[in-house]
Amino acid sequence: EAELVTPSVEEDDAVFRLGLDVAAGRAPEPEPIAIDAGADLETYVTAALKRNPAIHRAIREVQALGYRVPQVTSLEDPMITLLPPIGDMTETAAGMVDARVGISQQIPFPGRLQRRGQVGQRSVRMAFASLADTRIRIASEVSRAYYDYYLTHVSTEILRSSEALVRRMRDVASARYRSGSATQQDVLRAEVELYTLADELITLEQRHATARARLNTLIHRAVDAPLPPPGEMGLEAVEWKLSQALDRAVADNPGLARLREQVHRALESMRLARLAY
Repeated sequence: EAELVTPSVEEDDAVFRLGLDVAAGRAPEPEPIAIDAGADLETYVTAALKRNPAIHRAIREVQALGYRVPQVTSLEDPMITLLPPIGDMTETAAGMVDARVGISQQIPFPGRLQRRGQVGQRSVRMAFASLADTRIRIASEVSRAYYDYYLTHVSTEILRSSEALVRRMRDVASARYRSGSATQQDVLRAEVELYTLADELITLEQRHATARARLNTLIHRAVDAPLPPPGEMGLEAVEWKLSQALDRAVADNPGLARLREQVHRALESMRLARLAY
């Protein structure tokens, strides 16, 4: 998972420089990627799952918690003491002691290191569940943004066709009014309809720009980066049964999985606390 994220967490200098740039407001621009014409929803979802910063952050969280497991299951660092030859030293049968060196090691109560490791492992599993939940959330947000982008694109085309049709009707009404075969009211009605369509077109174009910016953000591109028109979307029949959906949610929902792991971690923490007592 972490190999997909750059820079690597082991590259201390690169991570440090990146942190300084972000803190100073010099965050690097998103790496541009090309979106082919006619890209469908799957293309955008795939790009978001690879590039979205929220997913990268969740991967880093898993990695960081994973590094802690071997730390909490290891013995404390041994302590070395050195007593230099100062003042009156101890005298033995072999003569005066010049200096003294000692080493000490804390040994925890049996079972404590194992419990610490189990608590750490539960934390890692919680982070994995959070990562899966983040992926689902990002995919859902991409779907909604893409549907808005598709809807506003198609609606804009339909509205422009309607505008052209109403403009022709207005021209016909104007010609008939000049010839005396129509009233001025027919022309005014066409003009009012044109103003209404123009207002709706402005609103649609704003929604279209918002959906495009949201899609670019989710796939980690510049907000104003151009996107090609959406591909054709077919209708697909989906049969949902509530009971089956609920059973699947209970079994596979990562949010519930995270809560279950949290309960297990709390139980392991209680056992660890008893050993500490």
